[in-house]
Amino acid sequence: MSSGIIFEDFDAKSLDALAEISGRSFASLMDSFKGDSHIGICRHFVLNYLEESNYSECAYKDGILVGFIIGRLHGSSTDGKPYLSGLKSQIESDLSGDPVGRGYLDMQNMVNSMQADLMGGLCTNDCAEILLYAVDPDIQGSGTGRRLLSRFRSHAYAEGCRTMSLLTSDYCNVGYYQHIGFELYREGRLDVSGTHTPIYIFTSGLIDALHQVGTRY
Repeated sequence: MSSGIIFEDFDAKSLDALAEISGRSFASLMDSFKGDSHIGICRHFVLNYLEESNYSECAYKDGILVGFIIGRLHGSSTDGKPYLSGLKSQIESDLSGDPVGRGYLDMQNMVNSMQADLMGGLCTNDCAEILLYAVDPDIQGSGTGRRLLSRFRSHAYAEGCRTMSLLTSDYCNVGYYQHIGFELYREGRLDVSGTHTPIYIFTSGLIDALHQVGTRY
């Protein structure tokens, strides 16, 4: 059970905690960018999605961040988040001076471009998008992720969204999204340094999906 969990909107003071959870939740991806820039890479990874979001919520247990979800409702505007954009630009400047950091930035730029291409036709005003979603590996299976996703789905539905989409890859648990009612919409491939990584777009209707959230996370 995920008892004792408190949900709060994102606070900039939680950025490092989000970055740490991302680094561990997406270890198979982040470990390929090990080095002096690793912390900066994890922070940029989170900022890349926060900057484009208009929904973000964190889950805390005993005052410690244990999970979060970052999303975008395409029919609603974002606030621009200038303070995050400035921090992201500074981190990008630092990363560009390191070969590992430059490799990560190249990869992230390709992902952003591919996301825009593959999402074509989906990002209408009644669509919500999961940008980044992670739970501390130590508490996966507690239901915390299920509650984070359910809260986002409910919010999106109340705001007029009727579909939800996400981009993911083999670095994540693709089967989890299929388990909770998402269907494969489109596939692509990310080619980085000779490595070919499948990319998937999943979608789910919100009208019938509000009670179909799985319990693994």
